[in-house]
Amino acid sequence: MEGTAGAPLLFALTFWDTSLEPTPQAPAHAERRCEVAFSGDHADAAVTAVQAKMAMPPVFGTPIPLPAPYAAEPGTAFIEGRKLLRGRVAVVHIGIRGAQTFIGVDRLPAGMGVSE
Repeated sequence: MEGTAGAPLLFALTFWDTSLEPTPQAPAHAERRCEVAFSGDHADAAVTAVQAKMAMPPVFGTPIPLPAPYAAEPGTAFIEGRKLLRGRVAVVHIGIRGAQTFIGVDRLPAGMGVSE
């Protein structure tokens, strides 16, 4: 990635997928996580950009009530549950943590967070 984005990277990237490999830091309520964090307070711009991209084809699911155990925390600018295909749910979370803006998406295990 440094070959593409330069070194040192201007952002921190976290990615894991427990369906591919066990991940000790993975909470039981998330099967996959992708998060990028970068310096500064850019939460408003991040929310605007992510919401615009989620609305473009292919649309990133449909909004649903936020599944447990997710909740806004200090610094949250946007958090939303999204119903995906095949009974999957994702949670999109954007905010400020310390001196960094973060944009994260968790995919929940199949069937979790989907009301029947």
